[in-house]
Amino acid sequence: MSRGVKAIILTLVLFLLLGGYAAWRWRGLAFDDGPQPAANSDLNIINKPTSGLTQIVYRGRVVGELPTALGTYQVNTVRRTDRFAYFEHCPKEAAGYLLFGVCPRKIYRLNLNTFGFNNVLGTDSADLAEDISPDETLVAAGRAASGNQGVELQVYLKQIDGAEEKAYPVFGGFTQLGDLHFSPDGTRLAYALAIGNPGSEGGVVGMLSLTDGRNEVVASSTVPGVYYRVKGWKDNNVVQYDESRIQN
Repeated sequence: MSRGVKAIILTLVLFLLLGGYAAWRWRGLAFDDGPQPAANSDLNIINKPTSGLTQIVYRGRVVGELPTALGTYQVNTVRRTDRFAYFEHCPKEAAGYLLFGVCPRKIYRLNLNTFGFNNVLGTDSADLAEDISPDETLVAAGRAASGNQGVELQVYLKQIDGAEEKAYPVFGGFTQLGDLHFSPDGTRLAYALAIGNPGSEGGVVGMLSLTDGRNEVVASSTVPGVYYRVKGWKDNNVVQYDESRIQN
């Protein structure tokens, strides 16, 4: 067999091998369930549409799976510290007029040392998980509860590692509560309230003392259409917020 014929045969073999690899690779991509974890990241949220689940992957290991069937639920990272990572599991869209995007949700915690993954706040009811205390002992949420004057809004605290729970009432006359933020020292909570009427919206920024349960007004407006969003704290005494107006 001449060298020319051998070269042609070798070229054909290489072409078939490369083509087979490309076809296999394309098939793998076509049936991929979703974005894969980045090589330089040890903690990833991976959607698996075909199974209706979202996986929490830590150091290449699936440590938790949460249902997100048909894209109606989503999983977001809330916070990561030296010991734990926190995730919220909530509907993508809630019905009705909601300024704060609050909806029934759950917060899960991943122990970065033991790989333990568990729900630390929230059920399928109306617990609205919002923030985690700086020392990682408390979870704060907004809750609508039945009171003497009808439905009243409360700030609800639960110990992450225990069953102790406590509810604090906030200012009345509002139907929406959101944007909860612990102060840096964990002694107070800032929050936003809204009337919940797009035709004549109004809002308040409040500050709750976790020591004595006293509420203080940080900002308020009597101008129709004005409401507030809390961004966080500048320090232990100053709440940062934005003022917005609904355009009718």
